Amino acid sequence: MKIIVDKHTFNDLFKQNRPDSFTYEGLNALFNHLDTDDNEDLELDVIALDSTYTEYDINDLDDTYSIFDDEDTEDWDADDYANFLNSYTDAFAVGDDSVILEEF
Repeated sequence: MKIIVDKHTFNDLFKQNRPDSFTYEGLNALFNHLDTDDNEDLELDVIALDSTYTEYDINDLDDTYSIFDDEDTEDWDADDYANFLNSYTDAFAVGDDSVILEEF
């Protein structure tokens, strides 16, 4: 059986199974990121996605990853962090203050 999952259902399943993993804006951004023609038959596994992707406040990224040690990130916004991280992994901005990245 195949069920088409819309954004509302996606958000509800995450909030039921992993309520503290992503902000509302982060869940919407993750859904939009995954909802492409290439992923038409993607199986929704909330636990696997939660283990693969993490949402970070940009203020925490410098302390979490040493790859920023040689960078002057003081004036960076979420897009700047996402663009830098895309050299290493899948990353995208969530508004101005958060980034979701595929853990590496």
